[in-house]
Amino acid sequence: MSDMNQAKVMGKLVSRAWSDPGFKERLISDAAGVMRENGIPVPDGIAIRVHEDSPSVRNIVLPIKTDQLTDEQLDMVSGGGDPVPLTITAVIPT
Repeated sequence: MSDMNQAKVMGKLVSRAWSDPGFKERLISDAAGVMRENGIPVPDGIAIRVHEDSPSVRNIVLPIKTDQLTDEQLDMVSGGGDPVPLTITAVIPT
């Protein structure tokens, strides 16, 4: 799946989570399963965690330090392989 298509699917997942409390609970409890069901590849052994912002709490994702990445991981984050989204960013329409 291309990065563009993956971003569109992730946007749809976020939108559905906003409007469907049951889906939101499932996305939070089994993000990797939901992503796989929607065509987003998640390699075995990779954990996906969903953190929800609130009016008083914002989350910051700290990426892996580059000196800790394997060559394969570097390829993935630099566009050489299938990316695994670790951060969901959504734009809220005004």
